[in-house]
Amino acid sequence: MPHTIMLDSHPAGYSLSAVKGGEKVQVVYREFLSSEDGDVFISRLEGFPAQIVEKLPASAGVKCSTIDHLFVIVRKDGECTVFTNELSTIAKVRIRRAFKVGEPVFESDMVDIDEIKFEGVEVPDEAGVFVVFSKGWRKGLFYDLGPLQPEPVYRDYDLWRQLGSLYNYLWFQDFFKITDEEYTKLFSAKWFPFLGLRTETARGLVEHVRNGWNPDDLLPDIVKEVEAFLPSALERWKSHLVIIPHCKLIERAVERFLDKDYVSCNSILYPRIEGILREISSHTGGAYKQDTLAEAAMKAFGRSAEVHSRILPARFRDYLETVYFENFDPNNVSAISRNTVAHGVAPQALFNEKAASIALLIIEQIFFHLPDRGSNSEHDQKPGI
Repeated sequence: MPHTIMLDSHPAGYSLSAVKGGEKVQVVYREFLSSEDGDVFISRLEGFPAQIVEKLPASAGVKCSTIDHLFVIVRKDGECTVFTNELSTIAKVRIRRAFKVGEPVFESDMVDIDEIKFEGVEVPDEAGVFVVFSKGWRKGLFYDLGPLQPEPVYRDYDLWRQLGSLYNYLWFQDFFKITDEEYTKLFSAKWFPFLGLRTETARGLVEHVRNGWNPDDLLPDIVKEVEAFLPSALERWKSHLVIIPHCKLIERAVERFLDKDYVSCNSILYPRIEGILREISSHTGGAYKQDTLAEAAMKAFGRSAEVHSRILPARFRDYLETVYFENFDPNNVSAISRNTVAHGVAPQALFNEKAASIALLIIEQIFFHLPDRGSNSEHDQKPGI
């Protein structure tokens, strides 16, 4: 059961600098920090959250060191409703495969966490919140005291979707910490931390470029993973409006891939991926120029660039622009891309299992940018898709 405590006054936020009495100070009233933020993170926890825990009755047996999750609803009169380690967490996630009722879901099955809810908890619009949550050894703190300000700043976002985004950051933190330099190396090798790969394999690609190794060393395992996911992926692709017009060609390409006819598979898929992006653009009101088609999937995803998503929409846009739509020197063609295939200059030797695997992984990545056709939430729907 939750506990109710009273603070002497409601919290306003944390000061961003040291000042003397009578001077003005900047106060942050909404923030997310995680255990990787070190001393700043600890100092925030030792502020209001620690004060709230100290006011809990001794019979509750709650210590700061034992907290897995803490959810506090703060009202303007200083009254707080405090939940500690007792809430049932319900996550809405995107998954890679079909599940039966009661079947266990593993990390490798998860694509993205869309929202996190706590069963039985409702937060009034005029209340502030503190949330401490954990993923293994990692912890996160989110607070929003905007509604408690002298001039209230009410939430203009969905709190549960925000928490889903932040939990994504804890769960898939290593993907959000890939540097620009590491992405440049990945793109140079034509790779991306594709969702169609097992999480461990995607991490392995990053580790290879980070350590100066050739990511193509993982190709035999990647080909096997692509072969394994294709039957279920093909069924999912065939269910979505923007892919349906391309399904017969994609089915033939999959058939050719599984038969190890990589020349035919690549010949079909590299122009067809552009067709899928054009289909998305036709539904989202985008333009058909190549320099804007790379943004089609990200626009279909339809959420702020600040949102933490394992789908990595902004980075995937960069990948399409840099790798898939890569330009070429007619006198020195050295890569397979939409342009080299469409213009008939891609070297024959590059119509191989690597290029075919990447093409299929691109389609899978695009699919997970698309709104869930089964969702009833207006947040999940884009007009016409």
